[in-house]
Amino acid sequence: MPASRSIDHVVLAVRDLEDAAAIFEAMGFTLTPRAQHPWGTDNRLIQLADQTFIEVLEVARPELILEADHSCTPAQFSFGAHTRAFLKNRGAGVSMLALKGWDASHDTAEFANHGLGDYAPFPFGRIARQPDGSEKEVAFELAFAHPAALPDLVFFTCHNKFPENFWKPDFQIHGNGVTGLMGLTLGSDAPNELTPFLDLLAGDKAKPREPGGRWQFGPLNGRWQFGHQWLDLVEHETDTQFTAITFEVKNIGLLERLIAGTVSETQHGPMEDGYWVCHPAFGDVILRFIEHRN
Repeated sequence: MPASRSIDHVVLAVRDLEDAAAIFEAMGFTLTPRAQHPWGTDNRLIQLADQTFIEVLEVARPELILEADHSCTPAQFSFGAHTRAFLKNRGAGVSMLALKGWDASHDTAEFANHGLGDYAPFPFGRIARQPDGSEKEVAFELAFAHPAALPDLVFFTCHNKFPENFWKPDFQIHGNGVTGLMGLTLGSDAPNELTPFLDLLAGDKAKPREPGGRWQFGPLNGRWQFGHQWLDLVEHETDTQFTAITFEVKNIGLLERLIAGTVSETQHGPMEDGYWVCHPAFGDVILRFIEHRN
């Protein structure tokens, strides 16, 4: 597996897609229109200028969900079934992390060799409507890493076959000044057990902890670099889950003014190095914003 693989996108599973989208829009984000998957889920995307995105995902048509098939070799993964189970167990939150990929067959073999599941590569595509009304093909091929120790979380690589049709500049501009994804925080009650898996996923060892360093989400166990983004592993009192998404923003003051009083049930406030927001629609995930500094 290549070193320094970058984060492609973060899957945020929610119970009500339009409610979650309305909250993001009130916070100054631009979202793509609703898109449907043939396996029963719908999404809307927050595309960012750094070529990452947040996929806001719901189960829209549960009758279309096909169960994962472990009776064949390789097994067949089910997005719909995983999302349904995650929402039942967690309510909402980050259910999957996708890394940029270029060869799903190679990644699948690599994951299988390390005991991270035996799922087949997953190709799919659809016709996407462009902002000018034209229609173009988008297509992807995925390879899954699903450690048995993390039943609620899925990691996969994503090969975007037609990026020129997928990325839309108008949707990558956000009124709150967010320009990119900085990183994610993963909390675990047994962080040392996850270190070998994250070493493999990142293609490198974690950066050592800074002695005496402070961290808002718990004691920092390690930081892995995924291209320009990072993943922090922290000690957490409950089982393993993603606890924060960190964005880069041009102007914290603008973001604060947009958020203050705009969305009911939103909790928010300043942090030592930025600003934080949480909402029940996003589960236990905190959205964290850090101002860009040259």
